[in-house]
Amino acid sequence: MKNLFLILLIVFTSCVSGQKKNPNDKTETGSSENTVKESSSSENIIVGSGTTNIALNESITMEDVTITFTEIIEDSRCPSDATCIWAGRAKVAVTVSEKGKAKQKRVITFDPTDENSNKSLYEGNEFSIMATALNPYPTSENGEKRDYVLEVKKANITLE
Repeated sequence: MKNLFLILLIVFTSCVSGQKKNPNDKTETGSSENTVKESSSSENIIVGSGTTNIALNESITMEDVTITFTEIIEDSRCPSDATCIWAGRAKVAVTVSEKGKAKQKRVITFDPTDENSNKSLYEGNEFSIMATALNPYPTSENGEKRDYVLEVKKANITLE
């Protein structure tokens, strides 16, 4: 019984330590040359390379590409503190617009049983942008009331 408690404590501690304290935090991780501009919900956030969060109904701009997190289509992910017969999945909608081009709606699926699902939001000659996570992950305590953020990562493309 003590061993089970110790294992659960370690798992819980590692899960909590990997989360950001504020889901609306607009700071990024990555190289130190990145810059972030804080903004109100109606403005874009300009970011360099690295990882950043987009709150629901907000936009970010990376160079000339604007990504807007528009909708939670589905979130049937099994709560992390529950035992389920199905892992569930999450589907989100985003719009991607590149300067001078028409907006494109993309549906991104986060499904732990489908490792090949396409989470690419943008692929250009100099960089690509991928969706990496939908946070927060559900628990039995946070139920339906969640301040969703979509985690995206910009990767510079280098030619060798």
